Amino acid sequence: MQPTVLMALEDYVPVIISLISFYWITQVARFFAKNTENLAKLALVVIASAGLLKATEKLIWAVTSEEVLWMRSSLFILNSVGFTFMAWIVWYAQKNSQSENGGIWRVPIALVASILALVSYAAFMLPGRTWFFIALAAASIANITMIFFLVKQSIKLKVPISVGLYVLYFVVILSMVFLSKSPSATTHFEWIKQAANTLAAIIFAVASWNLLLRAKSNRAAPH
Repeated sequence: MQPTVLMALEDYVPVIISLISFYWITQVARFFAKNTENLAKLALVVIASAGLLKATEKLIWAVTSEEVLWMRSSLFILNSVGFTFMAWIVWYAQKNSQSENGGIWRVPIALVASILALVSYAAFMLPGRTWFFIALAAASIANITMIFFLVKQSIKLKVPISVGLYVLYFVVILSMVFLSKSPSATTHFEWIKQAANTLAAIIFAVASWNLLLRAKSNRAAPH
């Protein structure tokens, strides 16, 4: 169903919150591996583009009654790229590698190139929306992998609140998968979906902020 303008504007809220959260995560990573900085910047740009394109498409739809399908379709394609970069950054930082030989780029670029090649092949050569499900699966796997490494990092830094919140975030995300399979027959139900999305973003933000605070305190502590 066509969203209202207020609904479309609210869709920017989780996008902004999530982007701030990912920035905090990249700051945590930099404490352990400074050479993650450039890849982190690229990841943030890609993730921001994904969320802003989707939210802006909803606003255009609400105002003009015209859907812009390429903007909506870009969400999971861009997220599959951005989340892959983020998952690699978190893992790489945990290895505490300070190498400056550019090695941080090879694996994530190869993974992203493979994903994009597979999505492109499916879009042009396979029937239906196979490309969409490939992009969705890639984004989901990368997101789950990232959360796993964030939980691992939270345990390593002894931040139990972040451990619990990241797990809760995962549960809320799963519930959103079931909600997304139901058609939005009413404005009320669509608001429930958006509320769940915003709640997930807030939970993720609080977990990431607490992780950053602990990383900062550990860095400041004398060794």
